[in-house]
Amino acid sequence: MKPSKEIKDIENIARKVRAAIEEEIATSKYTNDIELQSFPRGSCEVATVILGLFLIQAGYEKTIQHAGLRRNINGSENYHVWLFVNDQIIVDITADQFQECTSKIIVETRSKLHDSFPVYQKRPLNLEALDRNGMANYRNLYNEILHKG
Repeated sequence: MKPSKEIKDIENIARKVRAAIEEEIATSKYTNDIELQSFPRGSCEVATVILGLFLIQAGYEKTIQHAGLRRNINGSENYHVWLFVNDQIIVDITADQFQECTSKIIVETRSKLHDSFPVYQKRPLNLEALDRNGMANYRNLYNEILHKG
């Protein structure tokens, strides 16, 4: 089945934002930041907010964060955050932090990876979510990526 124009457009935006985040991390002070130092590992929430704001700006107003938690067989837990666009499209630019994922980016209507994370919270996106206490101000990162366009 061929991906829809909408999925292609969202995937294009996701690839650009992921590349811009990687470039900023490689060339800036974010290298030592707790949430971004091992990108994509542990970076899902910040990356998701940044991508979500770009998608909303591109006209995908119905973009929300999904937060999921899975319990592993060994008793450990994984927390993950991704986007859900127009009530049907999963968008994730940090999926490759998980071994079972071979793609850096997921833009699909179904995903085994995301099915393994029961959603416990849905959150709206806003710029204030990038203002983090005790950590870097990710609003600056968002603005740097925005201005590179």
